[in-house]
Amino acid sequence: MTNLSNMNKHLTAALDVLAALLKLLGEATWQMFQLLTGKADSTSNNKSTENTAQGGVLNYRTGQFDDGTDASGWYEKD
Repeated sequence: MTNLSNMNKHLTAALDVLAALLKLLGEATWQMFQLLTGKADSTSNNKSTENTAQGGVLNYRTGQFDDGTDASGWYEKD
């Protein structure tokens, strides 16, 4: 009976390891799928065209568009 109990414990441990490996494989596959099907970053490096669309100037200090009068703001040179 002891031999059967030990086999049962080993089988349970092996199944737990297998389940953990399958979970990791599934998560890795999902991450790879998201990486491959993700949309490319479509942000433009040319902020001047975005300024006219937003009605302001990009303040690099805050990351927001404003009227360009922030005394400690960082603005693109014209």
